[in-house]
Order: sequence, then C-alpha cells, then structure tokens
Amino acid sequence: MQPNKPHKEITSPLFVTLAPNLTKIGEGHHYIYNATVQEAVESMGWDYKIAVPHLAASAMLPDGWLCCLPVSPAKTSRRAIFSFLKLTFASILPIYGFLTTDVDHKRTIIFLESINPFSLVAFTIAFTPIAKNNLAVWFLCRGEHTFSRLNKFRGLLEAGLQKIIKHLLPPGRFKLLSDTELFAKWYAAYFRHPMTVMPIPHTEIPASQSDPTRQDTITCWMAGQQHAIPYNVAIIKKIAHTISENANKVLFVVSEKCGLEPVPGGVNLKKTGSVLTQEQYLSMFSKCDIVLLPYNPAIHSMRTSGVFVECIIAGRIPVVSKGTWMASELAKHHLTELAVDWHAPGLIDLLIDLPHNEPVKSKLREMRTVYRVFHNKRVYADKLKTMLDQSFG
Repeated sequence: MQPNKPHKEITSPLFVTLAPNLTKIGEGHHYIYNATVQEAVESMGWDYKIAVPHLAASAMLPDGWLCCLPVSPAKTSRRAIFSFLKLTFASILPIYGFLTTDVDHKRTIIFLESINPFSLVAFTIAFTPIAKNNLAVWFLCRGEHTFSRLNKFRGLLEAGLQKIIKHLLPPGRFKLLSDTELFAKWYAAYFRHPMTVMPIPHTEIPASQSDPTRQDTITCWMAGQQHAIPYNVAIIKKIAHTISENANKVLFVVSEKCGLEPVPGGVNLKKTGSVLTQEQYLSMFSKCDIVLLPYNPAIHSMRTSGVFVECIIAGRIPVVSKGTWMASELAKHHLTELAVDWHAPGLIDLLIDLPHNEPVKSKLREMRTVYRVFHNKRVYADKLKTMLDQSFG
C-alpha cells in the first residue's frame, strides 16, 4: 500500500501486471497502453502494480511500477538455446519475489501482457509453488503468432504453458484476452478456448474539427515507430522514390531514422525526430491528411495497431496493407479502397484523391463513432469488472 494513497479495504482487488517486453518509460504505445490500463484499474478503486525490465528504469517511474525483470535480447542469438535457458532462469526469482509481495488481498489478478516465451516459462515455474486460492491469471494475446513456420514452436509452447497455468488454478480463474475479434475467433476455434475481446484504451485523441490547412499539398504521415521496421521503411522508400507527374503535390512526413532523401520527380519529404513527445505526436494528427500504415500482412493479418485506432479516433484517413487486421476493420465499414497493394501503379494519384473523397470521409466519420463507443478506458474498466465477477463469483 503506497503511503500517499487513501486507505483501501483489503477486499479491493489487486491487479498485477507482468510486462517483460516494456523497455521505455514515458514513450511508445507499449508504455501508453499499460499506463492507461493502470488508470482504468484505479478508476474502480483497485490496487495496481506492474513489473517491467531493469532497462525501463527512470527517474520519473510512475507509482506502482517496479523495475525488477531481466532484459530480453534485442535479437535472437546464434546460441539461442543457451540464451533462452539463461534468461528463463534469470527471470524465475524476480517473478516469484514480485508475485509473493503484497499478498494480503482477497482477490489478485495476474495480468500477463505481451509476455515473451522465456518469461512465460519462468512465470509458470515461479507460479507453481504459490498458493492460488485468491489468484486469477488473465493472459493478453495480441495475435502475434500465426502458428506456422518459425512461429509454430513459440505458439504451441505458449498454448501448452497456458494449459498448465489453467490446470494450476481453481476453475474459472484463467482468462484469455485479445484486442482483436479476428484473432479471438481464430484462437477459440483452433484451441477450443474462449477469448474476451478487449478495447484499445489509449484513445483520448482530440478529433480534428476541420481538414488541415494546405496549399494544394497532401500530407502523409508515417506514424509511430515504423522507422524501426525494415519492411515498412522499404515500402515507404519505394513510394517516395516513384517518379510521378503529380508527386510534387504530396508531402511524406517520416522519421529521420528512415534514412530517406528526396529524389527529383518524387514526393516531397519532411523529417521528424525519431522520438516524438506525446504533444508532438497528437499534434501530427491535426496536421496530416493521411496516415500511412504499410505493415506486413504476413505478420499483421490478425494483429492490432494502436496507431490505426488512434488515427480513426482522430478523424484522419488511414491507408493500410491488404490482408491485415486493419484492412478487415475497414472492410466492415465498406472502406476497402483504403487497403492497398503498395506496389500497384497509381498509388500517388490515390493519395492525392482521398482527402477530397466525400463518400470515404463520410464512412470514416461513421467508423469513428463506432470506435469511440468501444475503444476507451471506461469500456476497458467495465470488461475487467465483468471478468472479475466471472473469476471470483
């Protein structure tokens, strides 16, 4: 119990998050997601704490955030098995210590968020000897694995460990969560285990009241941390370097980390810093016409995008890859023209036309209304409260 917080009855639930992949405090969607979940949890009077890696240490560490987990490797080592075992065993005691501190609550939810394989193995080992009468485990699956090729082992490992964790708990205490209906339906059919679809809560984005002021220039923003994804950068580079009669009517706003330079006959380029403050990030939504999201369909066929949801909430036009979760969301609202083949001819002309396409803008306004009803902190909190009642009766 934090001394500067008002006293809570011991019957108030404790919400415990393990976030071993969160490496930056104060920036990025991973941080914003967990910070918003904390706000939703505390809005109901629940207690909250979260374990993050040591690399996330910050002088401005939020209340309830503890840096106690080992750091995941940035890339898979050639000695992958050795690294896996080393990091797994390095995680067991920190996780055990985190879970067995502040255990006086009558109801404790352990929330596994974007957990990696070695941390899940370590959690399962650390969790086994702990008394579980007052515990529930809620596992958030983000649709990151297709259970094919190289991902098959990881996916099946996670599914096997989930069964072990479920078996260790009293009936009804293990819940699977997803933030995409597409993945939830697929997973439930494949593994015969229901999933609860959660909203994306970090959507307090001010909607633009009018179109950006422009001088016959269409501003297209490569939003988020896409500069760290080679696939996305390669797509944007190809389009930026496409020679077109009308390319000078388009401005691409990209991170300086993309390494792009303008070419004669190509689009105009403007570079931003690699890390934007929250104020700068939100400001870009009011300045751009289009948000470019060229994610790889092989990876994002069922995986959500926080930037996409924020784009819709902000009232901006997303252009996404065919075959992605984002494309399926747009199709629900009859906006298939916004899901593109990035290699098809005429893309520059499409980007120029979209901000003037009133039918598209009208359908996007309707989609925004639907998103605002579901994707917010209040609905997220309501979902948590429902699952708490289901878990503990």
